[in-house]
Amino acid sequence: MKKDSFKFLAGATMGYSLFWLFSNPRSKVKNRLPTKKIRNISLLPNIKLQRRDTQYHLHHWMNLMFLYGLVHLKKRGFLRSKVVTGFLVGGILQGLSYSDRFTIRQKLEQIQDAN
Repeated sequence: MKKDSFKFLAGATMGYSLFWLFSNPRSKVKNRLPTKKIRNISLLPNIKLQRRDTQYHLHHWMNLMFLYGLVHLKKRGFLRSKVVTGFLVGGILQGLSYSDRFTIRQKLEQIQDAN
């Protein structure tokens, strides 16, 4: 029991830390990430879809929630380990710590005004 809790906590700590490095605006790592875009879909540093005058942001915590659900559909295997589960939960919690966590749809003029 204690061993499983330790594995989960270690995974959650790694997930939280890694996603902080790659998503926090103050992180030096995030600011060095390349920008990758295919037409109106931005893949790096964030997944964003642009359609007409609106931008949709698929936050990393949403993607991790989806993966968490897929992982738990499997009955066994590496993906069901406590470390992987903790990693996903840590990343989800880190993503939910932002004030804009539920801002998914935004008008492009609002984004330009903010900059």
